Amino acid sequence: MHETIPLLDMKAIDSILTFEKKGLLFGFLQKQLDHLRNEVPEHLSLINDAVLEKDFKSLSQHTHKLNGFAAIIGAQRVRHLCIEIERLGDESSVSVAKEIVAQLEDALTATIDALQEIVSKA
Repeated sequence: MHETIPLLDMKAIDSILTFEKKGLLFGFLQKQLDHLRNEVPEHLSLINDAVLEKDFKSLSQHTHKLNGFAAIIGAQRVRHLCIEIERLGDESSVSVAKEIVAQLEDALTATIDALQEIVSKA
């Protein structure tokens, strides 16, 4: 179902690349890719911990941070999944949360791969 949502907003990526070429955002996409690789595993760990602890307030907070970052780089599928997780509200949603978090991890991996390809060609 979530595979129908585009992985990246290519208009946003093209805008970033245009600004980079004009020297207005030097190395921005590479920096964001580095951030994804270095910081996101910790966020995912905190998200998974919150699910296991049934702490939906923390789950929402950590997912909201990741959602904000995804918005900056045009990671549409990640954003969509973050929004779904943020909307979960009680313990009956734990199994649903686990499923969506697994999809989020897959989407993040695919996003990193796609951004790496874009950066390598830029």
